[in-house]
Amino acid sequence: MRRKARVNKVGADTMPRARRAVRLNIRILPGDASENKVPLALIEGDKATLVFLGNLILDDARNPQDCGIQMFPRGPGNIYFGRKSEIGLYLHRLPCWNKKVKENDAAPNGDLPPGER
Repeated sequence: MRRKARVNKVGADTMPRARRAVRLNIRILPGDASENKVPLALIEGDKATLVFLGNLILDDARNPQDCGIQMFPRGPGNIYFGRKSEIGLYLHRLPCWNKKVKENDAAPNGDLPPGER
């Protein structure tokens, strides 16, 4: 009997195939004077990495089980990060309806909130 591969509930279609090709690099860049010194989030990657990130965002937006996902360069999800990554990634879909996060925003039947179907 073959064992099923374990995958995250978000991005289940995207994550296993992308595992070896993805090298996401996320860093904070200091802002310059022309930008009022507002820091920027730099997200770098080749075509496969950026397609993976786009699919991850879409999968998270469509996930009926949760309203967010997080990955870390030196923690869970580290297989998707390159060595230059300094910060992790946290995606959170609004409005938050997860009962664990905010009880009042959850749909009564556990489904997507009205207008999100």
